[in-house]
Amino acid sequence: MIYQYIVLSLILFFIGLITVIVRRNLIVVLMGIEFMLNAAGIMFVTYSRFYNNYSGEFITLVIMLIAACEMAIGLSVVVAMFRIFGSVKSNDIRELRN
Repeated sequence: MIYQYIVLSLILFFIGLITVIVRRNLIVVLMGIEFMLNAAGIMFVTYSRFYNNYSGEFITLVIMLIAACEMAIGLSVVVAMFRIFGSVKSNDIRELRN
């Protein structure tokens, strides 16, 4: 039973990783990061339940808090970029240096 959750977590993590590496749209990249954070949360809860220790649930709550903050800050940066450049492609970030 635990192996199913581990496989699910690994699949979600690698989907997120591939999304972050391959995609150029910043909103999709943020969604990939969310996938990876959720996969880590699933893994923590799985091992927490397996070992009858509730620290994994607490760590998952912290991960969810970090994910919410990351989304709020990330989306504000994306909106600011869209106002300046008119697109949300990650290649436009290089133009922000000037």
